[in-house]
Amino acid sequence: MNTDILPVGTQNGHSRCLLCGHENPLSLGLCFRPIDKGSILAEFRPIPVLQGYDGVMHGGIVAALLDAAMTHCLFHRGNPGNDRRFTCQVQEISAD
Repeated sequence: MNTDILPVGTQNGHSRCLLCGHENPLSLGLCFRPIDKGSILAEFRPIPVLQGYDGVMHGGIVAALLDAAMTHCLFHRGNPGNDRRFTCQVQEISAD
């Protein structure tokens, strides 16, 4: 079987991933692709059900998107690694 034609998620056991899984009916359907040496890109348009506060995407969704992007950077480098630790810090933005 030629795995070069399979989506990266299939090759790495992510076919049912909530963010990029093509076999998950609830998946956001992200498709990560390499754009530069060591960089990847996925386009995403948030939908209203992903809000925390009105008009603001939920922080857990933001963290999950960052996690998926980091994981796909590894995948596209041929590294099937996973997170050992993930830390995300939110900074308050002043309205001034």
